[in-house]
Amino acid sequence: EATLFSKEAIHDALLTRNFKHYGQANETYLGADGGSSFLIDPDDPKNIIDKLLSGTAQEDISRFPSEAQEWLECLVRTSTTEISIDISEDDFIRHYKNMPEKKM
Repeated sequence: EATLFSKEAIHDALLTRNFKHYGQANETYLGADGGSSFLIDPDDPKNIIDKLLSGTAQEDISRFPSEAQEWLECLVRTSTTEISIDISEDDFIRHYKNMPEKKM
């Protein structure tokens, strides 16, 4: 372990650390390097997003390890009721007025 003092050394160490840290998910089954990312890519015509949401993707995910299957099964939509995302001007103003100026 070394103590870094120069701006350049700190910058380089952070870039190296962050590249490895934030890239960890790329190695997972649905990560960019995992070979199955197309299954959840909304732009890929072979995606299974609708099957995952409806709970009918068992055959598609059966090749994954049990822990990955369990995680994917948690993505099943439990409610089919549409939730309105419309917000009135009054709601926006009320929310904006109640926001703290400084985030904690």
